[in-house]
Amino acid sequence: MRSPTISTCVGRFAALIGTISASRAPLIVATAGRSRRSRRRGRRARASLSRIPPCASRRRSRRCDSATTRRCSQRRRRRGATLLAPCRRAPRAPQASQRSPRRDPPRAQGDTGNSARRWSTCGEYSEGLSFNHMTRSMRALLLGTFILRTATGTTGALLVFWTAHLRDRGTIQVSTADVAAISLAFYVTELLGSPIFGVLADQIGRKPVMLLGPLFGLVAVLITPFALTIPLLIATRLLEGSSTAASVPSILSYVAAQTSHDERLRGRVVTLFEVATLGGLLVAGTALAGPLYEIFGEVAFFINGAIYMLALALFAYGVKDHHSRPDGAAENRLRRYAHLFRQRGILLFVPTWVAINAIVGVWVPQGLYLLTGSSGVAANGQFLLSGFSPTMITSALAGLALIGGFGLFFWGNSFDRYRRTSVLLGGVVAFVVAMAAVWLLNRMTGSELPLIVGLLLILSGSMFFLAGATPAALGFLADVSERYKTDRSAVMGLYSIFLGLGQVIGTKVAGDVAATLGVDGLVYVTLGFLVIAGGALLVLRRVEHEILPPNARRGAAAH
Repeated sequence: MRSPTISTCVGRFAALIGTISASRAPLIVATAGRSRRSRRRGRRARASLSRIPPCASRRRSRRCDSATTRRCSQRRRRRGATLLAPCRRAPRAPQASQRSPRRDPPRAQGDTGNSARRWSTCGEYSEGLSFNHMTRSMRALLLGTFILRTATGTTGALLVFWTAHLRDRGTIQVSTADVAAISLAFYVTELLGSPIFGVLADQIGRKPVMLLGPLFGLVAVLITPFALTIPLLIATRLLEGSSTAASVPSILSYVAAQTSHDERLRGRVVTLFEVATLGGLLVAGTALAGPLYEIFGEVAFFINGAIYMLALALFAYGVKDHHSRPDGAAENRLRRYAHLFRQRGILLFVPTWVAINAIVGVWVPQGLYLLTGSSGVAANGQFLLSGFSPTMITSALAGLALIGGFGLFFWGNSFDRYRRTSVLLGGVVAFVVAMAAVWLLNRMTGSELPLIVGLLLILSGSMFFLAGATPAALGFLADVSERYKTDRSAVMGLYSIFLGLGQVIGTKVAGDVAATLGVDGLVYVTLGFLVIAGGALLVLRRVEHEILPPNARRGAAAH
């Protein structure tokens, strides 16, 4: 047998290599293609992972517990770019030593659930009804409140100028006691009507009662230009007081119900309510009344009627309320209201809130009437009795109220950092400083311009601090209402009851004192009410933790 030559062996070996390469070529090509796809997928995964927020263990997230963090990390390593979808936190049962998690807000009708979800990822992705989120209905409510209070403030200021005009023309004789009687009609109706309308709102629903407010105000403002006697002027104020008595309890009940799940949201909404109320009454209303009256005269009342109609439209078409009617087996509501008056927290709250609102009754509208110079009170060296124009009076008052509005925003957004009673106490101290500035300002002669400017700056600064008293009082009352969820309208109606009671007392006392002591008398009366408010507030601070419900004691443990 002939042995193979070297060239034959080399040829056979080359053929064998070629056969093996041909059989493995599809596999090699497929492997190479898959490697390219893997590399592309890896690049996409790294780019996607770079967009995912860092892990909760690095960001110290409060919403991801340690177990969720571990699961998120494992899923990141396993699935790579598919982790773009957030993972939901596993629910944990609250332990006795831990605080219960805050409840999510109830879904509105037609809500798919996306707007109220609380997602928890490694980067704490969270959205829903939070501090910066309010429903469209709540925005319409606050805007309607601002417009309604603007119309109410415009009516009150126009009435002061209209009364002074009737007195100067000799149509009627108006004294400071008559001005006090006209003002008392408004506050008496608010005082007596608030519990009735509050119970009615719990019985038939908040929105129907809410709509009565603009309607009563519209009727009152349209008949005011035809009221040429003191009894007719008192009748217009009775209707105007009914407007406030009907609207405020139902509005505050709606606010308390819609913000029960979030303390910071409640602080913001209550602040916006106070901004709408005081901004409408003291800024927009009074600032609008002076130019309107000087340009249009008595026709300004009819222009103001259009503002009431705008508020009515906002309440009717913008506010959605699903408050259901209680069953027929519910206990007698008036008896329930009497029971609320006997509660310890409410009884201790009454002296402070009544005294603060009595101060408002002392200065509005009696202080405005004295500043016009048509009150007939002897000046006796008092600078503030020398007489000022309506535009100057309303502009100065609007400027002070604007500074108070900034204070409302600040203190309302500090609900979770300060106790309600601490903010109220700061307001009482600011009132004392403001009264000292007014008393010194009344000693001027008008030529000490730098000193007058300095006193006005002190008065403006005190307005920033005393502005926190009203949202703090509202927040305290809303916290107390958590114990009586079926009677929210009745409880929040106490705000108007105490406000009306305080202003009735303050207006009556101011009418008697202003006739003899002028502006100085208003200052002395205010200091007396501040002593009452401060003493009652110190007692309330000592027992505050026993009054508030458990979910509201977090704020009581603050400063």
